[in-house]
Amino acid sequence: MKLISYESGRVIQLWMQEEVRPLKYMYAPEAVLNMRQHFQFSRVFTDGDLPEGGKVPNGSTFFRDGRLILDGRQIIISELSVHTDGVVLSSATSEDAEFVLEYALKWTQEELGMRQMTTPKLRSRHSNVIVEFDKPVDAAIEAFQKIGLVLSKAWSDVYGATELFEISRLGFNSDPETKKIKIDHEFVIERRKGAPYAANRFFCAASLPTQRHLSVLTEIEGIIAAS
Repeated sequence: MKLISYESGRVIQLWMQEEVRPLKYMYAPEAVLNMRQHFQFSRVFTDGDLPEGGKVPNGSTFFRDGRLILDGRQIIISELSVHTDGVVLSSATSEDAEFVLEYALKWTQEELGMRQMTTPKLRSRHSNVIVEFDKPVDAAIEAFQKIGLVLSKAWSDVYGATELFEISRLGFNSDPETKKIKIDHEFVIERRKGAPYAANRFFCAASLPTQRHLSVLTEIEGIIAAS
């Protein structure tokens, strides 16, 4: 398996607002300005419309296109959004996002008077990567190849053109009625748009740390190779 790119890594930390905000509140415009300057965010949205559509939820702030430079290391922050019930930080990998989040939580406590939460809340990690598998995903399950032949024949019968049908998307999930952790469980392997099927290039998404996500994909590739 070849890693083509890190698309995004995201960490979501839930909290109880009354535990983390300063006891005597803070002057929000100054706090937003300090955050923007320290992390060099180029864009901040505190109300109104977001560029991609939708509106900023009440009580939320979106910081975008920033960076953290620490000990000679630069980490790009694609987005940091602060909400009444938690914070979301996105970077290239979930490991980078978590490193920045830990730094940001400590910095806001020292500089803005924020407090450390006392009630443990869920922290989830999410990863999106693009990889190329060495073998076609269809090879993992012979039945998929047979289904592809059925589809190809049907297409030929109806349209008079022979097309090769292959898997375009694999998805795994847990039963939403029985899941113990209330986050998105879906694990996705989906062909990358614009890439020829012969390239075996896939967009992959999972609610896992990025490096664990890659190790799982490597295991999946091993299963494919052994099939």
